Amino acid sequence: MKKLSLCLAFCLILTMIPIGTMLAFAEETDPWKLGDTAYSTLDGAIEKAQNGDTIYLTQDLTEAVTVDLGGRELTIEGEQAAEGSYPTITVGTVTAITVTNGTLTLKNINATSSGTAQTATLVLGTDANVTLENVTLKNTGGATISTSNTTVAPYLTLKSGTIFSSARAAIEPAKNTTLIFTMHGGKVESTRNYGINAGNSGSTMNAVIYDGEIYGNTCAMTGSYLSATVYGGTFSVKDENSYGIFYYSGKYTILGGTFKNGPSIIGGKTASENVRFAYPEGATSLTLQPVMQTGASIRTNADSWGIRFRSTLPTVWLDYLNTAGIDVTYGTLICPIDVLGETDFTVDNEKVLVNIVAKDGISTDGTNTVLSAALVNLKTGNETRNFAARAYISFTIDGETHTVYSDFSETDHVRSMVQVAQKALADVADTAEGEYTTAVTKWYDADGNLVENSGTKYSCYSETDLEAIWSYVS
Repeated sequence: MKKLSLCLAFCLILTMIPIGTMLAFAEETDPWKLGDTAYSTLDGAIEKAQNGDTIYLTQDLTEAVTVDLGGRELTIEGEQAAEGSYPTITVGTVTAITVTNGTLTLKNINATSSGTAQTATLVLGTDANVTLENVTLKNTGGATISTSNTTVAPYLTLKSGTIFSSARAAIEPAKNTTLIFTMHGGKVESTRNYGINAGNSGSTMNAVIYDGEIYGNTCAMTGSYLSATVYGGTFSVKDENSYGIFYYSGKYTILGGTFKNGPSIIGGKTASENVRFAYPEGATSLTLQPVMQTGASIRTNADSWGIRFRSTLPTVWLDYLNTAGIDVTYGTLICPIDVLGETDFTVDNEKVLVNIVAKDGISTDGTNTVLSAALVNLKTGNETRNFAARAYISFTIDGETHTVYSDFSETDHVRSMVQVAQKALADVADTAEGEYTTAVTKWYDADGNLVENSGTKYSCYSETDLEAIWSYVS
């Protein structure tokens, strides 16, 4: 009788629900999404994916993920759950993510492992090419990123995010494997010993560091099988009792960077044998990137039009390069912006109008070497043409050439002769004082408008110079 009463009660509840209303029962959703379709496994999503597709991880996971790309180029991205909150893969003493056979961008995903010395959080297998963007990887038992036995060396690129280990090096290729690493940003950190270590027997690691931060409790980078080219970035260790920012056993080409806390940039007795750069003892920072000055100037020769751009290089580092016997070339590229278009503004671009190698026009302001590069004898019709400029410095070390360019933006480093002339003619004062002594009755305002019949102002240019400057806008 009691069972019948319960059944009748449940039936009564159902009859009270309006027709068309669906009952919602909690159920576990599939974690992977490709397009509008959800998948219970990553393999299922990859099987349906085409080159260039993005597969989304929509929730936290507590199981390891194996990514066999099958030769594809894909993105796996964590779907944002809340402001700045992305899915986390949390596992125990196993590898959280393994990637093989293809090109993968891993984005907006966190992974944590408490692996052993041989178990990393992210393992790159054969023919893996992995880029990390806004990814946080942690390991409390071993290295955070490592490699497995590979027949084709994997590539790793860090653009943003954090690679952290409290138990071992943050990045460490396994025995008898090769890793090719490029760093454009983010942070690599080990609070146990080394940020990067290529010390396992038979391992090889080639690293190129452009930017970002590398920290190691005892040294930032080390390893007998490490070869690193450093263009920039910040490198630090715990304190003066550490080995050094880089340990001598690796081979380093140091062309830039900021170095903090360590007793020296290179630690170890045989540093000079492995470091292909001479630097002053106790140096804490190094930058060899040229700096373009904003804007341009024009020639004040009425018989020959021209536009000039200036850039600077740190004199102390040029001196040390010369002392080390390293072959150095530096100069300025100039090209009409309409010719350059969307192509790379580099020395090997055939569209670049002129490569002005610095021989003349070199001066110093005490700290920097100043380069002046000019296009002269420009013909009528080029007054309003926009010219772009970019400085560079090239080093040839052991037969290999490295080129570092100044930053470039159209706002700061593209000018026409008319623009420069109008700015010069707008440089006037209301009263005659200091350098402003030449009376003028016409000038340009800050918006590039010609002003006439509005009284008298005073220019810092001579009458002869003003005649030449007006010739550009007449």
